[in-house]
Amino acid sequence: MLWNSYWKEMMKRNTGLGSLDHIQLDAQPEDIGIYVSHEIDSDENGDCMNDNLRTEILDKILDNADGMFLLPALQIQTVLDQTTIAKRRKALATMPTKLETAFDTTISRIKNQKSERSMQAIDVLKWTFLAQRPLEVIELRHALSVTIDPGKMQPGTMPLAYNETLNWDNFSSEKSLIDCCLGLVIIDEETSTVRLVHKSLHDYLRRLHQTSQIFPDGHSEIAHTCLQYMCFNDDQNEIDSLEPQVLRTSKIYVLRGSIF
Repeated sequence: MLWNSYWKEMMKRNTGLGSLDHIQLDAQPEDIGIYVSHEIDSDENGDCMNDNLRTEILDKILDNADGMFLLPALQIQTVLDQTTIAKRRKALATMPTKLETAFDTTISRIKNQKSERSMQAIDVLKWTFLAQRPLEVIELRHALSVTIDPGKMQPGTMPLAYNETLNWDNFSSEKSLIDCCLGLVIIDEETSTVRLVHKSLHDYLRRLHQTSQIFPDGHSEIAHTCLQYMCFNDDQNEIDSLEPQVLRTSKIYVLRGSIF
C-alpha cells in the first residue's frame, strides 16, 4: 500500500514516468537483512537458533538474494521450518537459490502439511490462480465452504444437491487461508482481494497447469462448486436471523453475484 501511494505521488511530480514500459526495482541488502532478522526474531521455535546460525543465515541469504525480495522470503521460511539447529543448518546449506526451485520447494512444503491444511492451501491456490478475476476474501471463504463429495462425482457429470443449505459453520478464517499457503498468497488490503504473491508465481503455476502437473481438473471443480452453491436451498427465515455482519455477506450477495 505504501508503494502504491508513493508511486502515485511520483507520477504526479514526474509526468514522464507514465510513459515507461517498466522500471527495474532491486531489493536493497539492508531491507532484506531487516526482513530476515524480523522473521528470525518472530520465530516461535527460538530454542533452535543461536548467534552463529543467525549470522550464517543472514550472510548466505543476502549473498544469494540477487536483488530479489521474494526469494529470501521463501528461503528463510524453508530454514525456520526445521526443528533443530542442525536441521536448520542443513536446510540453509541446501536451500534453493533459484526462484523456480524455491517455488517447487514451497509447494512441496505445502503438500507435506497436515492433510486439512494442505488441501485448503491447494484449494486457495487453485481458486486464486484460475478465477477469471481477483476474488474478494469473503468470496473465497464462501467458495471454500462448499463441500463436494468426490465419491458422487462421475466423469462428465456434475451431480448437484438441491435439498442442502450452505453450512455457515464451515467457513475458514481469513488468517488460516493465508497461513496455510506459506507465503505464496497474500491479501491486498486496499481491495480486500486475494492474489498470488508475485507474477513470477503465476507464470510458474501456468507452466505446471499447462502440463497438468497441478490443478488438472481445476476449472471443472470450480464450475461444480459454483453450481452447487447456486443450488443451495437456504431458508429465508434462517438468513433473516443471522447476525448483521454475517447477513451483509450472505451468500445470496456473494458468489451468486460473482462471475468466474
